[in-house]
Amino acid sequence: MNIDWLTLGVNSAISLFLSFIMFSLGLRAGKERTDRKEVREKYRNLTIYFDEILKGFKDNVPKKWSDFYVKEVLTVRELDEKNELLELNYRLIKRLLHIELDSLKFGHVLYHDEAPKIGDILQDSLKEHDIEVKDGSYEYYTPGKIEPKPGRSIVLIQVNQLQWIFKDKSILEAINRNYDQNNVFYLDCRINTNKPNDKSNIKIYSTDFTKEQMIDFVDTVFKNVEQNIDIIDIYNKQSKLLKENQKIVKLLKKKTKEPYPFWNTVGNSITDLFK
Repeated sequence: MNIDWLTLGVNSAISLFLSFIMFSLGLRAGKERTDRKEVREKYRNLTIYFDEILKGFKDNVPKKWSDFYVKEVLTVRELDEKNELLELNYRLIKRLLHIELDSLKFGHVLYHDEAPKIGDILQDSLKEHDIEVKDGSYEYYTPGKIEPKPGRSIVLIQVNQLQWIFKDKSILEAINRNYDQNNVFYLDCRINTNKPNDKSNIKIYSTDFTKEQMIDFVDTVFKNVEQNIDIIDIYNKQSKLLKENQKIVKLLKKKTKEPYPFWNTVGNSITDLFK
């Protein structure tokens, strides 16, 4: 009886290799079962975190590093430095770190480099309408400033710097609504020029304008923003980052639901054999 030793050896090697794979798969599956609850919670927290960044882009108020430091929320960068993400997908974490850096850096630059230009733009726009702001104790204000009295209320419309940069339609909507309701109101415009001892607000009173003049003034501000700030570049970057964060939130929701897809488990089991 002739024995085909080559075939026997190959079959034995294959059987041994498959046995190792099944053994490794069992170990990997057991570990993943043990880790599943903790890993799902970490993915859930990351989903909430990036959903907040995404909401900032949707609302035209991009997040920056300091927004999370104030809330004492750990960023992905900090979690990674503390080795809190070791159980998660390595390539995904690298992607999260990259998108987080681009997103929060964009917000930081927007607030610290571009937004401070709004103060001068507002004052220049007022001058184009023959209005000089006055210097108050804590803010600048237009000459028509009035104080509330019994029976007479003054409506406050708060406007931040980014609303001017993104040409927020809610500014004009608020102006139209309050003129139509015969309200006395003022735009409380945040300026934050980063200049030493400078004021942080400009208050623009409706008593200085007719409705048409106020709308024309807003259009003047928008025009001057375009001339002094590279809004096309800002809009393009914001649109790109918004789409990237939408993809990340969708992926993280999927990972929260099932952190260990079957084929990932099989692939990781084979990789474990060679570690």
